[in-house]
Amino acid sequence: MVALQQIGRAKKLATFEIPQRLYLDSEQWTPQTGLVTEAMKVRRFAVKNAFVNEIKAMYST
Repeated sequence: MVALQQIGRAKKLATFEIPQRLYLDSEQWTPQTGLVTEAMKVRRFAVKNAFVNEIKAMYST
């Protein structure tokens, strides 16, 4: 994570553009899981609902 942040700063990204926390999911996102469409576009509302606890945990610390 530190390396990713260092690259962001080196590329002159704004603070809000540099990830502060990261969550890795071991399940593949497929249309069958409902997290992406057949065209592999992210279904943002479905992702938000599926990972609501993880998102809250990242923003609460």
